[in-house]
This record gives sequence, structure tokens and C-alpha cells, in this order.
Amino acid sequence: MVINEVTLISKAAFDAALARVRLKSAALRQIAMSGTPESFNWVYEYFVENPRDDTDLFFGDVRKNTHVAADYVPNLMASYDSVMVEQYVEGKFVNLTGKRAAYAFSRQIHTAPDVERIEHAPILVSLDFSTLTRWRQNALEPSRKPLKSRSTGI
Repeated sequence: MVINEVTLISKAAFDAALARVRLKSAALRQIAMSGTPESFNWVYEYFVENPRDDTDLFFGDVRKNTHVAADYVPNLMASYDSVMVEQYVEGKFVNLTGKRAAYAFSRQIHTAPDVERIEHAPILVSLDFSTLTRWRQNALEPSRKPLKSRSTGI
């Protein structure tokens, strides 16, 4: 059995697949899996934190993959910061959600304490839960009543 992008499936789905590797006469009873390390989820716990004698774990750098298009890696390198390069190019487990706002948030870079507050101007609030599947943006009047609200799931 082969599972592609194993880090994107649930542990329950993996357990269901594992339960189906049971045919005594099979030439090879195993599950081959591949995927990008997507956060410290059950895959990290199962294969890295609690390695088993009957499993092997390999990490690969996409730059060594001769089957990707010539512009693939340069496009990733130009698009991602160093932490995302570690995950999506070097194939490492990294923490993309460990900070209070987002992994790349820096109070020194992303805030401006000298901004003048304009009385009665709307306050814009944007929330990003670093899941890459949901975001919410609200614009609030000083009375805290929403002017508009937009939420999406990808």
C-alpha cells in the first residue's frame, strides 16, 4: 500500500490503512508513505518522537530530486522565507505556528507604536490562525459594530 502526502491525513485514516495490511500471502506487507513534514502532528510523534524498529524514516531535500521542473526549486526559494524553505525545500519538521500571532511575527518589524489614532476612524482587524485553510477579516467602527465581515475556507 502507498500513501502520498501522509502528513495531510488524519491518524484515524492511517490506522484504517494499517488495519488493511493483513494478507498473509502478500509478497510484501508494508505501507510506503511520502509527504512534506507539515507541522508537528501525529506523523512527527509516530515516526520521530517514538520511532519503531519496524519503520524507516528518510528525509529528502527537493533540490536533489531530478524529476522536478528546472524552475521549481528557484520559484520556491524566491517565494518562501528561511523557515518555509526548511520545511518545503529541505524536508524538515519546523514550527510554523509556535508564536502568538504567526511564526514570522516580530513586534519590532510588524508594529508601529508611533501611529497616530484618528478619532472615529474604523479599526481593521485581521485574524490568521496559521492553518492555511481559514482566515477572517473584520472592519470595526469605534462602537465595535462590524462594518463588514468576510471568512473563507480553502
